[in-house]
Amino acid sequence: MDIKFFTSTKNEINARIDALTAELNAFPKNSCGMINPTTEYRAVRNSFDLAFRELQTINKHASKELKKQFRDNARANRFNN
Repeated sequence: MDIKFFTSTKNEINARIDALTAELNAFPKNSCGMINPTTEYRAVRNSFDLAFRELQTINKHASKELKKQFRDNARANRFNN
């Protein structure tokens, strides 16, 4: 696994997670803050869980050096922008 593949895959998964999080937050909550588990909610939640597991898997299989390189690139990009 190289840094290009790791970065592109991780960014794609994070984008999906962000979109699904926004969709999950759009569901109405009751007075206790709980969501009624409708079939639509469960479908979105299952998609979110799958994307999150994909992110966990890619992070699990990445080497320590690759993660350090990704972190350094993210820090450099954050301060350059």
